[in-house]
Amino acid sequence: EIQKQIVERLDKIAEAQKLNDDLIQKSDELFQSLLHKELNPANKNWGTKKLKETCEINPSKAEVAKFPEDKIVSFLAMADVSENAEIVNQQERKLGEVKNGFTFFQDGDVLVAKITPCFENGKGAFVENMVNGVGFGSTEFHVLRANRELLLNKLLYYVVSDKKFRKAGAKFLTGSAGQQRVPTYYLENFKIPLPSLKTQKQIVAKLSAAQDYKKRLVEQKVKLKELFDSVLQRSMKNDSVLSKSFK
Repeated sequence: EIQKQIVERLDKIAEAQKLNDDLIQKSDELFQSLLHKELNPANKNWGTKKLKETCEINPSKAEVAKFPEDKIVSFLAMADVSENAEIVNQQERKLGEVKNGFTFFQDGDVLVAKITPCFENGKGAFVENMVNGVGFGSTEFHVLRANRELLLNKLLYYVVSDKKFRKAGAKFLTGSAGQQRVPTYYLENFKIPLPSLKTQKQIVAKLSAAQDYKKRLVEQKVKLKELFDSVLQRSMKNDSVLSKSFK
């Protein structure tokens, strides 16, 4: 009887997990659809520009040359960003430890993984909340810095996080098998519609709302997994504890 109660409760949690997973997939599809709809230049008086005309690609480290060697900065390895193009962890390092041999970026920049399969899988990030506003990371990141007079950095982030952008870039991969990378010239020559900054702000607001909804669903996914594991763990205890748990 106790086993039946355990299975019944676990089944209900599993059903909630499946429903939540379905909603995550639908929210992702909604975001992609919304992005393509909002940036469709048809019947709109928009220009089109290459990314190299709207942002700086892989900027130099000249800006941090004046900083002291012991200044604390953030560090991001490839494992510190997710396939949902989000920062999931950040380390702290002294500037002197990372300024040579690693990729430089700062708050407001956009990271795009360059190596396969990280590029195709969506690894990257919108850079924010870096220690002292400065970060360094894997050499397998491309860095995009939007010209704020032409392009909102958050819109740039959404564009390069798009599955179509990644799929198109996969055709340009260079290098030996297993070590292929998306070249800089693909990023430089990728064309995007360029509405006014006012319109861009409106588009970003809609896309951000869709992303926030998906984020809440992902957080709910974690909580449901914790609940399932907790119930399962308690079910492994002795009969007396189980009996009390389900009264």
